[in-house]
Amino acid sequence: MSTRAHGPTAGFHWLRRAINVGRHNSRALFAGAAVLMAVWLMPTVLQLVLMAAFKPGEDVTIAIGALMTLLWLATLVPLMGGYLRMIDAGEHGQPAHARDIFQLFRSGAAWGACVRFALLMLLVHLLVGYVLVTLFGQGVMEWYLDAAEKIQQAQQAGVAAGGTPPQLPDAPSGTAGLVGLGSLWLLLFGCAFAIGLGQVAIGGRGVREATVDGFAGTARNLAPLLVMAVLGVGAMAVVAVGMFLVLLVVGGVAGLLHPTLGLAAILPLYVAFLTVLYAVVLSVMYQIWRDVAGPAPVAGPSPPDQLEPHHLEA
Repeated sequence: MSTRAHGPTAGFHWLRRAINVGRHNSRALFAGAAVLMAVWLMPTVLQLVLMAAFKPGEDVTIAIGALMTLLWLATLVPLMGGYLRMIDAGEHGQPAHARDIFQLFRSGAAWGACVRFALLMLLVHLLVGYVLVTLFGQGVMEWYLDAAEKIQQAQQAGVAAGGTPPQLPDAPSGTAGLVGLGSLWLLLFGCAFAIGLGQVAIGGRGVREATVDGFAGTARNLAPLLVMAVLGVGAMAVVAVGMFLVLLVVGGVAGLLHPTLGLAAILPLYVAFLTVLYAVVLSVMYQIWRDVAGPAPVAGPSPPDQLEPHHLEA
């Protein structure tokens, strides 16, 4: 299955369609996003609990972090694949429910394919990150470790709570360039991951083929990807400012009655904001996959009941 190239305006249409995707089944879309958000946070919360309970040394801390990463890959990525399937079902006029995000767990082959794809992409991500730091980040890792050590020492001494903040070393001259390259790589990696995961979860492609499709489709659609990134960052900035003002007003008014009431008032709003954000991000992933690597569009409109499903058997 070959990938397709699109013009720069496709980036705008990906965002527009992603925002409108909830018109088919908003209940399933947002309920599924809430589950994804909870699973996303679960390994981090579990790691913090283990760290607070056992206060392990550096080696054990690294081992716990690696274990939580594997847990995250084994649960979240198949759920993301199920979420993409759920969106696809709604777009083709088929019944879709929030529980459909768990459908890949019903098939060992489908679940295993998603996990292997996630592991392969993680290795690619780490390898590229290592190359970028090696070539363009001279002294950045040493600076980061030194700064982290000083912050940790300040926290242990209680300085960060109310005393003089720690004196951090100046960042190396190449840090800004490395951050720029890293941001660009994250954008490209995210697009490749979206296309590849769609190929595995919906298109039924093998792991290696889906990975190749992901990076090939990304390379062929750099212009719309950059347009989408610029528009997305701009829209996110506006929404974030608006959300901050709403939380500030609601929390301030409720906090006048009682501080706990202020927290209780803003927490549901914040959770709702994150849920919508997760839904839009996953919807963007689906729109990119559909246009770049999904089934080729047929000439003329087709009724939903005449569109052939193209899911993996689960």
